[in-house]
Amino acid sequence: MIPAKYYTALGLPQNATEREVKRAYRTLVKQYHPDVNPSKEAHQKFLKITEAYEIITCQRPLPQSRVRKPSQQTQNKTQERTQEHINKERAERIKREKELQAKKEYLAQLKIHDLYITGWRKNLFKAIFFTSVVCLMLIILDYNLPEKITKHRVDRSEYLGFSMIHSLPYHLVHYDNNKRLEVIGGIGENLEPNDIFYLTKTAIMNEKREFIMKSGNYGYYAKIKGSVYSILPIAVIFLLLPIIARYMRSNIWAYATTYKFTVIATGLFLIVFLFEELRILRMLQIIN
Repeated sequence: MIPAKYYTALGLPQNATEREVKRAYRTLVKQYHPDVNPSKEAHQKFLKITEAYEIITCQRPLPQSRVRKPSQQTQNKTQERTQEHINKERAERIKREKELQAKKEYLAQLKIHDLYITGWRKNLFKAIFFTSVVCLMLIILDYNLPEKITKHRVDRSEYLGFSMIHSLPYHLVHYDNNKRLEVIGGIGENLEPNDIFYLTKTAIMNEKREFIMKSGNYGYYAKIKGSVYSILPIAVIFLLLPIIARYMRSNIWAYATTYKFTVIATGLFLIVFLFEELRILRMLQIIN
């Protein structure tokens, strides 16, 4: 590469074209040629512009530098510095690419998050959330209030199968001529026609809670299949999911997952909970 000083001698920038070089040279020659300007300064100037013109137009080679050739040690250090600079640039480029990718992922996740906190998805979640809170409060309140106890007579009992949730068998008990009840545990196989048993029901939801049978000085208790109190820990977990999801709402990475799981799991649970055996009507005290 031709040093900038030769272009400067002609009054040109280093990126000047060949045509501009020739034009500038002809203009300066008319001012400083010895035949036009015989002064000593003009002669020196003429020599400089002629040298610059011939070097730029490749009519004369560049003067050889008198700088001493660097030693092998200096060359090695230069190469090390160059390699270090290359490695640094590569590391910075990789860092910038990772930051850009992370930003893209963040913006994509933010778009998904905004989708779940607006429109019909937001309203669906609010409906599930408030319904879950109300049901959870009713269940907890009902669990701690005094129970109602009713007396019944067995017609007959039949084995239905094995409950995987409770790891116990369950029986269908026919009682009071036209009523039926599924009882969990071995108590069902010991029932005989005309046996007397008692049912406990909750005060608010009128939910069947326990099957009680007395024999002499002993009392036998069994859970009732289909009662929310037979799966109380599971019910509480499902009803707590919307509260957990609402707490995670500010986390754009976790909310989308918790939203989907809550809508599917808790939504289905609420449908079964409210409409199984018309429980919603019992909760409203419309039927017993």
